[in-house]
Amino acid sequence: MHSLCDIFLSCSMNLFRNLYGNILA
Repeated sequence: MHSLCDIFLSCSMNLFRNLYGNILA
């Protein structure tokens, strides 16, 4: 089971990647 920190970090990275991709697109 993932720790809350790991889940938060992975979700944050996915969100940041999506936002960054939209800005560059």
